[in-house]
Amino acid sequence: MLAKVVLRNATFGFDKIYTYLVPNELSAAVQPGLRVTVPFGAGNRLREGFVLETTDAEAPDPGYTLKEIDTVCDPVPVLKPDQLRLAQQMKLRYVATWGEIIRSMLPPGLTSTADKGEGMRPRRERTVRLVDPEAATELLESEELRFIQQIRVLELLLEYGEVTVAECRTLCQISPSPLNTLAKNGVIVYDWRESEAEDISAKAVTELAPHNIENLPLTDDQDTVMNALLSAFDAPDADARRLREFLLHGVTGSGKTEVYLRLARQVLAAGRGVIILVPEISLTPQMVARIIQRFGNEVAVQHSMLTARQRFDQWLRILRGEVRLVVGARSAVFSPVDNLGLIVIDEEQESAYISERRPCYDARTVGRLRCVNSGALLLLGSATPSVESYYRTETGRARLLELSSRPGGAHLPRVEIADMRKEDRPGASGLISRSLYELLAKTLEQGRQSVVLLNRRGYSSAVVCRDCGAGIKCPACSVNMRWHAAGRRLMCHYCGRIASLPSHCPVCGSPHIQAVGCGTQQAVSAIAELLPTARILRMDQDAVRDEGRGGHAELLRRFAAGEADILVGTQMIARGHDFPDVAAVGVLMADLTLNQPDYRAHEEAFRLFTQAAGRAGRSTAGEAGVGRVIIQAFDADNLTLRAALRHDYSAFYTNELAFRSYAGYPPFKVLASVRITGHNERTVIARTRFLREKAIKLGEQICPDSKIAFSGAARSGIWQLSRRYRWQFMLTGDDLAEITAILQSLALLPLRKNEKGITQSFEVDPA
Repeated sequence: MLAKVVLRNATFGFDKIYTYLVPNELSAAVQPGLRVTVPFGAGNRLREGFVLETTDAEAPDPGYTLKEIDTVCDPVPVLKPDQLRLAQQMKLRYVATWGEIIRSMLPPGLTSTADKGEGMRPRRERTVRLVDPEAATELLESEELRFIQQIRVLELLLEYGEVTVAECRTLCQISPSPLNTLAKNGVIVYDWRESEAEDISAKAVTELAPHNIENLPLTDDQDTVMNALLSAFDAPDADARRLREFLLHGVTGSGKTEVYLRLARQVLAAGRGVIILVPEISLTPQMVARIIQRFGNEVAVQHSMLTARQRFDQWLRILRGEVRLVVGARSAVFSPVDNLGLIVIDEEQESAYISERRPCYDARTVGRLRCVNSGALLLLGSATPSVESYYRTETGRARLLELSSRPGGAHLPRVEIADMRKEDRPGASGLISRSLYELLAKTLEQGRQSVVLLNRRGYSSAVVCRDCGAGIKCPACSVNMRWHAAGRRLMCHYCGRIASLPSHCPVCGSPHIQAVGCGTQQAVSAIAELLPTARILRMDQDAVRDEGRGGHAELLRRFAAGEADILVGTQMIARGHDFPDVAAVGVLMADLTLNQPDYRAHEEAFRLFTQAAGRAGRSTAGEAGVGRVIIQAFDADNLTLRAALRHDYSAFYTNELAFRSYAGYPPFKVLASVRITGHNERTVIARTRFLREKAIKLGEQICPDSKIAFSGAARSGIWQLSRRYRWQFMLTGDDLAEITAILQSLALLPLRKNEKGITQSFEVDPA
């Protein structure tokens, strides 16, 4: 008996399918999807691998002695048959090794002894965390680490953040030595924390859920959508291998979640499994709460705030078939659900569904592949669909379903634009327009709540010298440091570096330095100055971190419980939250989002403004209860703003599609990037130019008749990060397979002697 095996950890040069002989004593145990150890290389060092397939055929070359599989790591396969097919499909599409693809499907730290219990925890736990996650990612991709134990530690910490030392040693099956080595080299750091029985229990999460509305009648729109979906689900088996994809375009508050849950109930009743994806579990606790409230112990939650141990246990429940409904973030799309019948991707337009680590997969694409492999339905939902997904409905690859109104007679909010070129601005800061101030004051007087969005955290966006104009830049990154009034410190929002405010300009020595621009902390101060009686709650990454584990859910719980009148925050407050008492929404400095250096900037702006506006007036019927939204902007005539003003996705989509077609961006072209990073910029530049020249030659060889465009080698937008320089070039073409073939060939090119420490990233349709 022979087995086809791929290695868990291998460089691109050794990333192949290897044939091993299965010894007689293991023939009954070895099967596809199983984790095994095999002798590899001249020294026959034992390496971990995965069995892709088995066969009873004889060795291909009788004169060649095959090596034998050494041990079986688990009593049952850790990968289901459809996951193995998915891995093969991802190998063709993404630039990644077999091990990287398969590891993305499994919980980090999976070991043959991981099924053992944890025992009692101490009152205080010693923990370990990464000093710099970005640098750790680059260290992994550079393939400089020689020991598998250290690689496993970094993979675990990149996935879960801070974990206990005991968890890390158990899940990675290591001694203290690898941790001490990483700590000595400044990669990780030890700490202590108080132990907790649960970070966020199901009961605590359920407190965020609205009342159960399963027994309420569906609206006519919801009923039409449900009938279409159930008809597709009940289609004859002959259609099972064809992708059945639906895009549910529903205005904010139109009841998309209720459709998801009722459809999931029907699919489960038919004996099939369900996966429901949300962009980020920690930012959408109400969605999770509603699912737990509806299905109870029938659901497994891949929760970002569970410990590594708890998350592994959830995965084990799914693998054993104890639950058939999974809710989670991006990686939950790989859950080993038996007889999969439905994948739901909520807020499908979010970039959080695209992985930034190899394999740089898009959960929407992976969901499509899984649905084809399993004969399942794929349902994408959004109030502001991505241009690519909506275009699929126009080209016949998906079917469009719509929810055009809110249940119960609730109206969409009235949206107004405050032209900041003309607006009177009360208060010393001038950040709040007269119209928004009056709206917030009126809402406060009525005893209702308001939400204010400013998509920039901190107090000021930069600190500059009034004499020479120089900004205070992060010494490790090519960005300005931000001033945080809380703690009175400068912070780099990319590498996390903290510094005190200098007394003199580091360039010209002038004492005249000042903070300019604004962030959420300044917005809170401005509102407090105008409305001193208002109870204001701030929600951004800094505030969430200060709350500790479960910070997102705790801040949202306090606002939902009426402990604050105004919630001020970044884009995390605009996503999927249902606050019945919110009557007013303000958007500050809308121009910040509109003017981002990204071809998707206007799509992101329309999404953000529409989602934020959707928090207002969600549960109040009648014209008298219509919510109000004020968007402050200097470019008040912008077409994207005007479309958001009318809740007009169609107008936005038409304008955006014309721009994408003219400029040659997705969905009309395939876009890919090659990024090189390293400590020596001259070496980085040389490597970037070398790969670009190779890419052009490969294009001529692989697809001589195609028109693939190659941009010049150039600095990335943020060209220095954590003291590493970043250069890149782009590829644009019509055929995905041709672009991918070029990237995979580039990945096989070894680094030269003087290129130690260089890391390379190859992405298709990068986020």
